[in-house]
Amino acid sequence: MIFNVHPNSKTINIIEEKYLNLVKKYKISSTRNSLSKRPKEIVDYIFMNKEVTLNNFRVSKELVSDHSALIMEFD
Repeated sequence: MIFNVHPNSKTINIIEEKYLNLVKKYKISSTRNSLSKRPKEIVDYIFMNKEVTLNNFRVSKELVSDHSALIMEFD
């Protein structure tokens, strides 16, 4: 699941009851970049459940929009 809301929202809290928030787990400080008017905010997420085997998670440094691409590799 991927969302575009603020980290302390009720929506995020409800989802975190059942799913692992990779942005939180990896202590990502921003999902925006220099193209954004607000480059220091988290508004994008990837959530996963225990059925997924995570191989890698990272934030891309390539500028493709004002949001940084979240990259998850899994089995």
